[in-house]
Amino acid sequence: TADVSPPVAILAQAFPPPACPALPDSQPEVQLVHFEAAMEESFLHRRQASLIPPVPNPFANEAPWTFYEVMKAGVVSFFLLPIRLTILAWCGTLEVAVARLAIVGSQAMQEERGCYFHKRHFPSWRRWLMVPLAPLNRIAMFAFGYWPGCIRVNDYRKPKAETANILVVAPHMTFVDSLILAVAFPPVPSGVGNSGILNIPVFRSLALAAQAILVDRTNKESKGCCKEILESRAGAAWNGPPVMVFPEGVITNGSALVQFKQGAFSAGQPITPVCLRYRWRHYNPSGCGKNCSMPVAILRMLLQFANFCDIDILDTYVPSEAEKKDPRLFAENVRKLMAFHLNVPFTEHSYDDAFLAYESKAHVGTDFELGPLKAMYDWSYEDLRTLLRTFEQLDGSRSGAIGHRDFAKAMQSLGLGQVRDSASVERLFSFLDQDRSGGIEYREFVQIAALLSGRCSAVTCAKLAFLIYDVGGTGKVRRGLLQKAVDSAIAHPSSEDEPSPGTLLLGEAGAEEELHFEQFVALVEAKPAVLEAGLGLLRDRLGLPGLGQGAPARKPSEEARKKLH
Repeated sequence: TADVSPPVAILAQAFPPPACPALPDSQPEVQLVHFEAAMEESFLHRRQASLIPPVPNPFANEAPWTFYEVMKAGVVSFFLLPIRLTILAWCGTLEVAVARLAIVGSQAMQEERGCYFHKRHFPSWRRWLMVPLAPLNRIAMFAFGYWPGCIRVNDYRKPKAETANILVVAPHMTFVDSLILAVAFPPVPSGVGNSGILNIPVFRSLALAAQAILVDRTNKESKGCCKEILESRAGAAWNGPPVMVFPEGVITNGSALVQFKQGAFSAGQPITPVCLRYRWRHYNPSGCGKNCSMPVAILRMLLQFANFCDIDILDTYVPSEAEKKDPRLFAENVRKLMAFHLNVPFTEHSYDDAFLAYESKAHVGTDFELGPLKAMYDWSYEDLRTLLRTFEQLDGSRSGAIGHRDFAKAMQSLGLGQVRDSASVERLFSFLDQDRSGGIEYREFVQIAALLSGRCSAVTCAKLAFLIYDVGGTGKVRRGLLQKAVDSAIAHPSSEDEPSPGTLLLGEAGAEEELHFEQFVALVEAKPAVLEAGLGLLRDRLGLPGLGQGAPARKPSEEARKKLH
């Protein structure tokens, strides 16, 4: 490398070029030129390190209608579905009758700060009146396709009969999790649910009989009251049914455990961890992603030959003194224990992540965490919501990824009046498709916004700007195009007597001069406005200006909240 320019030698050591075909020794100059070109190509289009670390996506579920699923649905609809619906109707009617009989003349449910609850537990004779709910619930699960032996209860408690007043259940995967758990904790466990349950006839009666705590999750005061009621029921004074709590607060696909809310742990009392495992081969029953509609998810479950679930009841967890003082530590340690038992990772996805996933029309989910992202780039939830809307506009196929065709169509107007060559589109697409999947997913799209935010490395920004300016796909950029970009970025009066900003910045001569990447880097180091003008072209085309600049944060839409709850 003695004859190679110093910058090229440095880049060659950092980024070894792909193997070059052997050339005769009589052509050393040709071999050197080929080496430099290959090295520059490898460096320019080398995948950049991910600015947003990927994590398992807990909100994705394709639930595809494969040929097998369609054929199975046809067979089950003809032979089993009418019988199953009849059984469910009878079970629902009888369960409502038993529940209403058991609570006749009982204390009324109280309302405080938007939270509904019973202050005292029912006497034991009323619990005896609810005993028929257990076989009725098991028959209902039979109608859902959970045949005898399809629900396995694995009890790891020592002793077996010892149950804390709080059941911490994870992951929360389906709309029938509560009915599944009633098989392990008959006749019916209590729980924390959405106050909207009071508007659903069958579930209302069961919630009243189970002495459930019903909370408005959009109301901060209601959630605070719920936390206080949970603390009172965690102690020995509560002799009613154990309270099941889904600390994740959202339905996931079970691939990872997301953040645990601290309500179930704030009392510092023992809890019983309960792990759910849904076993499936063709249809994932989790009610998220493209399967987030409750009617559709329940119908798909009814159209299966059989469904399977394991309920693992872990030994009662007694908090240490440190965990009693710190609910966050208590919740985190229990989450780690349950994740270890389930052999799944845990992520820091929160309500904001879930809201964003449920607002997506393509139900793309998020394989990254919003919390670190918002802190790193000073973005608000509304910024990320804007990105999602822009992403979905570009995703013409609604597949959850921007394909090459949609990307090429969007980039054609990025040439400053010139038609962008297909080679240029291909190189830009390859640079942005960080995982080489053939499509730009939402995480990669957010990463593009991160690249354009100015909070990433100068080398990466320079690469992206160079590829934007290289409209011909030749590996070179024309100085005249840089002048035009600067003129477009900086407002100025149109006058033939006064030179434009691009001319003032780059000079009048050499408009047709072509710059290699090294020369371009040297230019933008001396004149940063050229870099910003190039990034501004892509930023404006994607509708990204204003990110992280103090835009007022808006709460998730009511539609997303309804889907989530």
